[in-house]
Amino acid sequence: MAGLAPFLYDEDVDDLAVPGDIVYLAGVNKERGFRPDTQLELLSLDGDEVYYFDVESVVDSGEWPVMVELAGNEEAEVYARDFYEFLWKISG
Repeated sequence: MAGLAPFLYDEDVDDLAVPGDIVYLAGVNKERGFRPDTQLELLSLDGDEVYYFDVESVVDSGEWPVMVELAGNEEAEVYARDFYEFLWKISG
């Protein structure tokens, strides 16, 4: 079972998790030090575009903004004000 199960039952995550699963990505990033704890990764497109929640910031709706890091740029940019807007933009 993918998702929370590998962490709850201490099973081998690499054999069970679905690539792109937010819980899996958070665990891998924390374990390997890829991202600070303030960045909850949502999606990485071959490393050229990385989308993540900025968990230090909260917008008026009470949600975290979605940031994007583009290859070659030093600073991340706000991609969407919330998860709904992220889904709308990324699917469009």
